[in-house]
Amino acid sequence: MAQWLDTVCHSFDFAILEAIHNFALSTNGVFDWFMLFITSLANDGLGMIALGLILFCFKRTRKTGMAVLFAIAVGALITNVTLKPLVYRARPYTHE
Repeated sequence: MAQWLDTVCHSFDFAILEAIHNFALSTNGVFDWFMLFITSLANDGLGMIALGLILFCFKRTRKTGMAVLFAIAVGALITNVTLKPLVYRARPYTHE
């Protein structure tokens, strides 16, 4: 299924990656540390899980914390169980 998606989205993927690359070159690595930090927050959803747990600890934000944790669980199920196997599209510029 991913073959047609690769064909349709190739120019879009390339434009986005080229824009990110050009931005990184134009800033001479100034934002490298910041982007590594942002990436580390998103790894395995740990930043969002931590946020949900922190919100859950306080009575005033407990419902919001529960909603965040529930949204993470539902999103992970929909994404990892349904969409990823359905599309199974390789990341750009990976060689298998």
